[in-house]
Amino acid sequence: MKIIRCFLLVLLTCLNVCLFGQINWQDSTVQAITYWEMYDSITYGIQLEKIQVKENDTVSYDLISYDVGVTVIDSAESYYIVEWHYCNFQYSGNNPLAEKIMGISEDIIVEILIDELGVVKGVENWEEVKEYTYAVIDKVVEEPTTLPEVNTMLLGMKQFYATEEGVINIAIQDALQFHTFFGSKYSLNERIEGLVKVPNLYYPESPFDADVKIDVVKLDSDENSYSLRYEHIVDKDQLLATTLDYLKSLGIPDEVFEAVDLSGLENTVVCDSMIDNSGWVISSRQVKKVSASGVEETEIRTISMK
Repeated sequence: MKIIRCFLLVLLTCLNVCLFGQINWQDSTVQAITYWEMYDSITYGIQLEKIQVKENDTVSYDLISYDVGVTVIDSAESYYIVEWHYCNFQYSGNNPLAEKIMGISEDIIVEILIDELGVVKGVENWEEVKEYTYAVIDKVVEEPTTLPEVNTMLLGMKQFYATEEGVINIAIQDALQFHTFFGSKYSLNERIEGLVKVPNLYYPESPFDADVKIDVVKLDSDENSYSLRYEHIVDKDQLLATTLDYLKSLGIPDEVFEAVDLSGLENTVVCDSMIDNSGWVISSRQVKKVSASGVEETEIRTISMK
């Protein structure tokens, strides 16, 4: 009987590793993988803060909040299709354009394709997302109170949603943050460093190089979860060249263009996520900063399980 009990204990331990093997407590390693089932569903609250600071004074602060229902709607051995259902949009701030956009935003469903490890591979209904975005832009442009220069900018934004790659880079930033760490193995107290490619919104075919660092911050046996931190800094020369090209494309007069000060231009991203042992993100906070010549723009996206 004792042998049978020992065998059962070993068997159950093996099953636990196979079915829920994100965390290996013995060697303090984690492998971020999605162990999901059909129709698994979690609701998240998301807040997006946008802050502009000039010479240490806050110039503007905007807060956008909404809910997302994340549901597995299809799965196979090599992939999942996960539905992100956006709803309950709210806006707080002093940006009339953002207020207009939030005022006419309605529920939208985005179907995201991920591989068996949880790495984002595409957007199944990207054309629907494109048409939804075009409709929102057109409604704002049609309003008589929208300034001509704002109309030009909004209509120009359509080009970023014209392809699936563009939709991935812009429209599903919540999901990209959510899936930041999936598909890799990490060890406590062993930093991963290297070079990664990050999206270049203006030239999607030429992504930026970025120096990256990834750390396992904590393994929590009580919560059966782990926490990770990701940081990257975009190559400054590539960032400067793209920014100058973009400013030139806007048709800015030469005398104005020559006066633009891009000294100290920098783009950084820091993401901290807590993930449970079945592959669901418990919480995630990402901070993006773009700074140049005494002006800093910060975007903070917080994803919290409800």
